[in-house]
Amino acid sequence: MGLAGARRVLKYGGIFLILWIAAQAFSWVNFTVPLKHYAPPRESILPQPQSGVQRILIFSPHEDDETLATGGTIYTELNKGNQVLVVFLTNGDGFWGAEFLVEVDFLRRAREFLDFAHKRQREAIKALATLGLPEKDVIFLGYPDHGLHYLLTTHWSCDEPYRSPYTHRERSPYADSLTPRAPFCGAAVLSDIEAIIAGYRPTIIYLPSPRDDHPDHRAAGEFILQALKELAGKRPELVSSIQLRTYLVHIYRTRWPTPRGLHAELPLRPPVQLAQACTWMSYRLSQEAMQKKLQAVRAYRTQQLVMGRFLASFVRTNELYCQLDLKGAVSQPTGW
Repeated sequence: MGLAGARRVLKYGGIFLILWIAAQAFSWVNFTVPLKHYAPPRESILPQPQSGVQRILIFSPHEDDETLATGGTIYTELNKGNQVLVVFLTNGDGFWGAEFLVEVDFLRRAREFLDFAHKRQREAIKALATLGLPEKDVIFLGYPDHGLHYLLTTHWSCDEPYRSPYTHRERSPYADSLTPRAPFCGAAVLSDIEAIIAGYRPTIIYLPSPRDDHPDHRAAGEFILQALKELAGKRPELVSSIQLRTYLVHIYRTRWPTPRGLHAELPLRPPVQLAQACTWMSYRLSQEAMQKKLQAVRAYRTQQLVMGRFLASFVRTNELYCQLDLKGAVSQPTGW
């Protein structure tokens, strides 16, 4: 390499280094502002509860969990004339397969993960539309993927928010979040969940089991049970008659569901180690409901690329829930 070539390398290398430092500085300065004060949830965007029908509220940690665990239930209940509201706690922006699906590089990493999250949101809206649920009955909270456990345990106070290692944010960067620029702290999550339950007044809540092996799922279940406990103390009439049903998606201790892959002729059975853990409810699905659920599962194209056989394993003749006693659940929120 001649002198001119060396100069070009130094010139462009220096420019690249300056741009990289500027990008890192912008990410740090722009998103580490004090978070003590934040706007309350936009309760006006909650659907108005209808009287005379079951009002079903489904909490999903990530985009696809709602379809895997409750897709057939959603389709069936909507066709019965009941009301359904689906709430996503995160936008799936830290999905472990994202690096295989987008061109992530160290300069554009945060932007790529945000773009990926928007893609997952669009997939969720399409999947739920397949099941008959309109976009107006879908709510995104925008909290950090792979961060719910930390918000519950080590970042409860909004004075010390959690910083996502994927998006480099300490607030929700999504314009459609229920609480605009929601800070990444446990208190904010609890506030959102309480506002949703109080505003929608569900008769049935489907929530992730605190015994799910995925930290986000366990934490989501604990947040919801804690919100119910808080409401039971302040406004018992809102929660006294709610039915609770928990669901499982991730059981890492064994290969569940078994067998893996699409076996629509088979029932979904509880994991062996949890078979006696609770009163299981088997929600039977019609052939039409199973077909709609399969279409909804396939709408999650980003997930199909890396875990398609696992997703298909949930398309069975039934969906499984653990029926939870509300009084026992709110007095001991670490149970089912």
